[in-house]
Amino acid sequence: MTTGADIFKGVENAINKKNLRWRNLKSIITDGGQNMCGKNKGVVALVSKAVENDGGSKPLVLHCIIHQQSLCGKCLDMSEVLKPVISVVNFIRSTGLNHRHFREFIGENNLPYHIAVRWLSCGKVLKRFFELRAEIEFFLNEKQRTFADLENSEWMWKLAFYVDLTNHMNELNLRLQGENHLPDLYTNIKSFRQKIILLQSQLRKKCFTHFKICEIFSHTTETEFPVNFAIETLSALKINFDTRFSDFDVIANEIKLFQNPFDSDIETLAPELERAGYLSHPPNDIYPSTLLLIPLSLPRKKRLKWNVTGVIKRIAKKSLVTKIALICYASKFKMFLN
Repeated sequence: MTTGADIFKGVENAINKKNLRWRNLKSIITDGGQNMCGKNKGVVALVSKAVENDGGSKPLVLHCIIHQQSLCGKCLDMSEVLKPVISVVNFIRSTGLNHRHFREFIGENNLPYHIAVRWLSCGKVLKRFFELRAEIEFFLNEKQRTFADLENSEWMWKLAFYVDLTNHMNELNLRLQGENHLPDLYTNIKSFRQKIILLQSQLRKKCFTHFKICEIFSHTTETEFPVNFAIETLSALKINFDTRFSDFDVIANEIKLFQNPFDSDIETLAPELERAGYLSHPPNDIYPSTLLLIPLSLPRKKRLKWNVTGVIKRIAKKSLVTKIALICYASKFKMFLN
């Protein structure tokens, strides 16, 4: 087993090889493993000690956001629906004869396997199963294999609900991937936590605006939607998100500083940011992207010529700017102008 000391030694060798200083390390992202987060011998403890010994401040320690989001999804107890679905999928795909007959029967892409280690797999399997529910029922009858759940409206409601819920989770997972900065990631998580509240409110009224599969199934059954089940499931998911991302809530003000410096609590601003003159000239090692202040009243072409220094000088000398939009990342600048 790889210990925290082993990992730290590898990191230390890389730091020394590149002639880097420990004191410049500001944050550590981990997967929450014991060898990473051990109080005394974990990588986090050893790295933090090295940073402080080099004259730096204790680095910020966070749990990987995408990993946390995946763990939140796994808190859902979908076994009542998922196990029968996996059983049917395995029956169809376990033998070459059954698999070939099923593909010939549906004449298109078949059912995917469920892979537990891949969160996106769960939603895809459930969605495909729901879409082919009539074909699956007919195929199982041909094979003289009964599957009573397909005729159970309560079970089908739960299947439809989980298809929609996993779809929302998958969309969030995909948004978290790619070249995102911490403020973007935290914003996506925070908005999803608020979205859960919205979903609860809508489902209490049996409004399926954000539950397309449930809306489709509602037209094919007279059985009432299991409101209590859905609300309890969403409540458990919300609690799990709030718990797992509580460490990000603690640094919410620092994250806001990167998103909109002028909307931050100046009194709680870190001393190193105050010394750097952050509000007028964000240093590159603290703020990874160009900060842009764009007057919306200007023509589109003139907006391109504005930079942070020019804007601040204009604001300081004249009060002609009436509308100002703050754009945190230069990568989004072009999208804003279009």
